[in-house]
Amino acid sequence: DPLHRQVRVNTVLQPSGVASKTYAVPVGGEIKITVAVTAEDGVSKGYYTVYVRRDVPNTEASLSRLYVSAGTLTPAFSPTVYEYTLGDTPLGHTVGSFFVTPVALDRKYDRIVVNGVGQHSGAASRDIPVGAGYGNGAQYTLGNGSVAVTCWAQDKATSRTYRVKATRAPPPVYPNDATLRELRVAPGPPSGARLVPPFSPLRFAYELFIPHREPTLSVTPVANDVNVHRVVVNGAEVGNGGTVTTSMTLLLAKEDVFLEITVSAANCDLEW
Repeated sequence: DPLHRQVRVNTVLQPSGVASKTYAVPVGGEIKITVAVTAEDGVSKGYYTVYVRRDVPNTEASLSRLYVSAGTLTPAFSPTVYEYTLGDTPLGHTVGSFFVTPVALDRKYDRIVVNGVGQHSGAASRDIPVGAGYGNGAQYTLGNGSVAVTCWAQDKATSRTYRVKATRAPPPVYPNDATLRELRVAPGPPSGARLVPPFSPLRFAYELFIPHREPTLSVTPVANDVNVHRVVVNGAEVGNGGTVTTSMTLLLAKEDVFLEITVSAANCDLEW
């Protein structure tokens, strides 16, 4: 009736065609909204009832799929399995990174975090680095990398984390390789001796910090090539993986102390 446009929404009088006030609906609850329309005669009335129900937030926080750009997941992906490796064998030595593409099971709401970085479901992640391996023969070290994929549910409280660990094969070792793959010091960290900067095969100068309470210091150089010709520490041949130990008393008697490690390659052409 265009001549009589007064209605009541939950007993609140308002003009026809105007939005009512906002009514809160509790999580998992229900409310009733009653609209009463009174005719021009003031007697005739029409009633309309609307029930509004609100679901509880979804607690589904699983992935439906998890794709990897290199290798294959082991075991095969399942939404209820949370720990994986990237294949039964290491990645090739030329593969320095990989990425993952996670897909949320709840497609209406997804919040995915890959190694601390948020992204959308179905999107490729940033590259995940896999460190380089070193060594050959029975003495080698695989490179390592890992990724944690966390999926959050709509309730913002439920989450599940899927982890993938990757290894990387060391590159080929040639006869002229005169690098170390490890330089161990003992007593070691966190409370013992430490190298600064941390050891790297292609870094050749370090400072060695030793707590004053330690009576001795040991150094163990390990060559990258298991077939290395010889390893010498301060003029004394110690062999690959051999340990040199000296007392702190002798070290403190000198103003400056140098430890010089020389590695002779298998073909004896190169010394570092």
